[in-house]
Amino acid sequence: MFKSAKARFLLLGLCLILLSVLGACSSQSNSNKASSSQKTTKVKKNVPKIEKVGPKVTAVIYLHGYGGSADGMSYLVQQARLHDNNTSDIVATVQNNGDFKLSQAPDPNVQYPLIRVTFSSNKLMPETTAKIMTRFLKKLKSQYGIQQIDGVGHSAGSVAWINYAFTAANTKGQPQLNKLAVMANHVNGYINQPNAKGVKPHTNSLSPVGQPKIELPQYRQLLKRQSHFPKTTAVLNIYGDLEDGSDSDGSVTNDSSRSLQYLLGSRPVSYTELEIKKNQAGHSQLRENPKVAQAINDFIFKK
Repeated sequence: MFKSAKARFLLLGLCLILLSVLGACSSQSNSNKASSSQKTTKVKKNVPKIEKVGPKVTAVIYLHGYGGSADGMSYLVQQARLHDNNTSDIVATVQNNGDFKLSQAPDPNVQYPLIRVTFSSNKLMPETTAKIMTRFLKKLKSQYGIQQIDGVGHSAGSVAWINYAFTAANTKGQPQLNKLAVMANHVNGYINQPNAKGVKPHTNSLSPVGQPKIELPQYRQLLKRQSHFPKTTAVLNIYGDLEDGSDSDGSVTNDSSRSLQYLLGSRPVSYTELEIKKNQAGHSQLRENPKVAQAINDFIFKK
């Protein structure tokens, strides 16, 4: 009797120990499953939604010259902001494939976001820069809803804008180019251009209708595409004359800058020339000239 009770007691103890071990294993298994589940669960990141602007917003895009940066257009943007308070100052860093980063997103409530472009490669030919601009502007329109733009360019930036207008402005996916203001453009060559005829002072001339006597290859190529220039675009062409006998701004002859009119023909909705003389008429000085800034702002912001 005693032995039987003792045996039952030992058996009960063993059962309790076994149940305890099984419970611990089950708990550890569930813990491992939970841990495994946590490791494989993907956490969704909160990606900020880009707010697109409305059709009334017009971005003003500023292009610097050869070897320059967005800083080179700072004065013009500063003066533009003093002229119209419905503006913002944005810097766009643009890669060769058209990808870009903005210092801030365009505000849908700001009518004129002023975008100063700086290129990752800032020593390219204007024709190449124009191709980069084509990619950039298409992506800018797609991502931010920019449907209308005005262009401002200096030197090689001006020629890049001109090339863009002749080759891409009217193509699918591009924003509408309303106004184009160019300074010190050298669409028919610059004074120190290698292996180019008619680029030095007094070696070229314009006919009564503005056609240059000597046309450089790149000029003739654009002339063939005259019918592609958008009829919706107004143009302001600003050039400098140092009045030192060179009929130039020191880097570009007036004949080269003024040959733009013949190149455009009757395509623009309007065409205006502005000559800056002597004081601050030098090639690089034009983009820091108060008269130039005032003329561009009157042109761009005219309702």
